[in-house]
Amino acid sequence: GIGAAFISGAEAAWITDALKKRGEEHRIGHAFGSQAMAGAAGVLIGGVLGAWIGTFNLRWAWLVGGIAVSASAFVAWRVMDDGGEIEDRPKELEALRLSCQALRKQPALLWSVAATVVFGLVVSFNHLWQPFFVKDVGSSGLGWIWIVIQSSLILAGWLIRRYGVPKGRGAASGIVLALFLSG
Repeated sequence: GIGAAFISGAEAAWITDALKKRGEEHRIGHAFGSQAMAGAAGVLIGGVLGAWIGTFNLRWAWLVGGIAVSASAFVAWRVMDDGGEIEDRPKELEALRLSCQALRKQPALLWSVAATVVFGLVVSFNHLWQPFFVKDVGSSGLGWIWIVIQSSLILAGWLIRRYGVPKGRGAASGIVLALFLSG
């Protein structure tokens, strides 16, 4: 969970810095919205496809997922440049110290990290609901639940692209509302 919190923050910082360097700071909200839409659509497609593949053999879904992750890592390696790197990059321990310092100064950010950590602690329990429902809907029927789960994230990404990211206190309220709706 802590790793996921730092990775998501690193990704957001990288794209923000890259767009600022290119003079496209006004496109930050659009980039975050596009990422949310693409990520949710990818999970939706992967969930339905994984459920279908799992009807043949559950191990194949892991194999296909591994291939997809390897392909995305290859694309990132080939396409990403140093556009989002800061000029005076701190060492890892210094970056960790600065991150902890930022967490203490911004309560909304601390709540976001805490929610990500808690989510990381319960993710493994997400694997336990499928066997409970398999007898009622069948293995392939479970794949359709991804449409319900991910559609709200696609809508959220579209709303961010359309209306932008809330500023000031609106951002903290937005995080709290998103966490409430996710729950």
